[in-house]
Amino acid sequence: MGRMLEWLTEHGKPLRVKVTTMDADLNELSLERDSVGQHLFDTVCKIIGLREIWYFGLCFTNRKGFTCWLQMDKRIRDQNVPKQPDGSLHFLFLVKFFPESVKGELIQDLTRHLFFLQIRQSILTMDLYCPSEAAILLASYAVQALYGDQAQHHQQQQQAEQLDLAKLLPVSVLQQYELTADMWEEKIRSWWANNSGLSKEEAEEEFLCVAEELDMYGTQYYPIRNQKDAELLLGVSALGVGIFETDNKLSPRPFFPWTEIKCISFKHKMFTIYTADKSKIKFRAQDMSINQSLLDLCVGTHNLYLRRRQPDLLEVQQMKLQADEQRRRRMIRDQSVPKQPDGSLHFLFLVKFFPESVKGELIQDLTRHLFFLQIRQSILTMDLYCPSEAAILLASYAVQALYGDQAQHQQQQQQAEQLDLAKLLPVSVLQQYELTADMWEEKIRSWWANNSGLSKEEAEEEFLCVAEELDMYGTQYYPIRNQKDAELLLGVSALGVGIFETDNKLSPRPFLPLDRDQMHSFKHKMFTISL
Repeated sequence: MGRMLEWLTEHGKPLRVKVTTMDADLNELSLERDSVGQHLFDTVCKIIGLREIWYFGLCFTNRKGFTCWLQMDKRIRDQNVPKQPDGSLHFLFLVKFFPESVKGELIQDLTRHLFFLQIRQSILTMDLYCPSEAAILLASYAVQALYGDQAQHHQQQQQAEQLDLAKLLPVSVLQQYELTADMWEEKIRSWWANNSGLSKEEAEEEFLCVAEELDMYGTQYYPIRNQKDAELLLGVSALGVGIFETDNKLSPRPFFPWTEIKCISFKHKMFTIYTADKSKIKFRAQDMSINQSLLDLCVGTHNLYLRRRQPDLLEVQQMKLQADEQRRRRMIRDQSVPKQPDGSLHFLFLVKFFPESVKGELIQDLTRHLFFLQIRQSILTMDLYCPSEAAILLASYAVQALYGDQAQHQQQQQQAEQLDLAKLLPVSVLQQYELTADMWEEKIRSWWANNSGLSKEEAEEEFLCVAEELDMYGTQYYPIRNQKDAELLLGVSALGVGIFETDNKLSPRPFLPLDRDQMHSFKHKMFTISL
């Protein structure tokens, strides 16, 4: 009778569950005894606010020491989850299925953050092999995500804070070279400085973009035996299924992309992969306790592969729109615009993109006027190089636009008004020849007389037609470094892209016209122009 009461009491209790996510511990979750895995999974997703739930799962270590995934459609208490000393059940909430492209598929910041934490942990524990060069780059993104810009972080610290290398680089990398802790830190800090301006979310995304290039990224390995009873590993990833030697997780032999796999079945303790060419690859798990987890992983990964090739569900479309809006707001918030003394932000409204032809493309008078004012200013400040002959001609169109016909302007003035040369010619031109102010003015007035009859709008258009023949017109220059780390300038114009020496903005070497079939990409801090 006593044993019966004890059994009834035990089986009437709710399930006590603890779940560890990469970001927090969820202790003392209470579930009904007959709850299935889906119930617990939904509860966790709701608590942490996760919407991209299809990448994640709950896993546990079974009594034989193997990692198993909790089955969603089965009762939790029927899945042989070992109890903790306090009687609770413990699960890890982890990434179960990986995308093919981080930037192309992960939508929410929270999703990327959980991926970032898990991949970072896998690298540090050496479950995910990472060579030293990539490890240092990843560490630089990690500290950017953790602390923000290096310069700003230093200002906030009363004294220089030493980086915790054990949380940034795997032991295998630290032991690979005879470098001191200070030398490792210097390497990380030098790369960290290059990440200035990246928000936490952007730094985590860049981290993942580098990490997904690692050979073992996104692959989950399970011990198996083939039909000859040889011990092997089955690696399941977003791209397909590979068979690995137990001492080599980098090079699968063979590898079957999902496009070549018709189906995967499980029968009589044996897994069978049916390929498109009607081949059959048979194997069995080294332990029966992981059969269901392995089958579930293969089927789920394949289903996600097929889903990517279908139009987005309405829910996903809405999430993408919301994420784009959040990203736009964050960009506005995070832009490092310096404040004025009165606390305001100051911006310039300028021409950003130039037409190939002023007469052929600019339509409104206001548009031409804004172009005229900006180009005129660029010439006067010598940001746009202008030889003396062109400068005098441009000055004559400028005074025509400002004052109208010279004869009529002189009639309206009681006495001859002297031209303000500083607002008409750049200093470089004025200093080029030994001419007095009167001599310069005489030159301009002689050309001005030729413009008689031009309206303000026509004079501004003629000004622009002359200006667009200048070598540097419409080209915006940015300092860059090539793969040899040489300092150069990238010039972008309506006609193409040029590479310039820093002391020569006139002659690009090479110049790539835009009429070619070009692809421009930016990845891992590098711009690539594909011809």
